[in-house]
Order: sequence, then structure tokens, then C-alpha cells
Amino acid sequence: MPELAPGAGVDRVVSWLAERHARGCVAVVGHEPDLGQLVCALLASTNGPFLELRKGAACLLELAGPVKRGAATLDWFLGPKHLRLLGTARD
Repeated sequence: MPELAPGAGVDRVVSWLAERHARGCVAVVGHEPDLGQLVCALLASTNGPFLELRKGAACLLELAGPVKRGAATLDWFLGPKHLRLLGTARD
């Protein structure tokens, strides 16, 4: 889909996500700098990234209302090291 192509721009991705919001949970996988820019735009409506999603990192954003810039809340942000630890954790 052109909206999700590298370099497509944050606003195109936000519009694509807004069309799917009623469906519940959506997972977005991508690369830097596009993914970091998207996360920062959803969190704080900024154009420049203030965080970096390193290779293998993940985060969970929650949107209580419509998908738009600045509307998200960061539930968690984990780097690859932490995710590996969670994957090997035993009860």
C-alpha cells in the first residue's frame, strides 16, 4: 500500500490508521526514521523524532479517541534487550 511505503509521510500513515481505528488493535512494523517519526507524531504532534526505535524495539500506543497527531498515550516502550529477556522469562 502506498500509504505505508518508506518515505510516504506521517500524515498519510495517520490517515490510513484512522480508517482502521474502529477495528481495534493495529500493529505497525517499520524502519527508522519513518517509524520513530510516526510514533512521535502520534504522541506529541511533532515533525521531528524525539525517540528512536532501535532495530528490534517495540512500543504500545493507546488512542482513546480518533487517530490523529498528538492523540496517543505511550503505554510501554521496550528495547530489543528487554524483549529478549521477556521472551526467555520463566514463571
